[in-house]
Amino acid sequence: MRTPKCRTIGGGPRNNLSTRKITMILVGLLLLLVGAVFALQGDGVVGGSSLMDNNSNFIYIGSFVALVGIVLAVLGIWPRPVMQAPAGTSRQN
Repeated sequence: MRTPKCRTIGGGPRNNLSTRKITMILVGLLLLLVGAVFALQGDGVVGGSSLMDNNSNFIYIGSFVALVGIVLAVLGIWPRPVMQAPAGTSRQN
């Protein structure tokens, strides 16, 4: 009995949306949202936690978390370069 191989979303290896890329995009967007909420609470725009309201430390922490989220999302979206064989070699099956 054969075990099924792990496949990308869409059923084929030619699809660019792998599980890793989707995970990076989703985690990046989540970090962006959490960071924005932290920064806005630190600035006093969004109420909620009395500890975080008007606290400049949370503006910096939230901005950093949001920036990390943006980087992760962009890395998840950015296409990876196709690896080519070095010159002078042939790829035969």
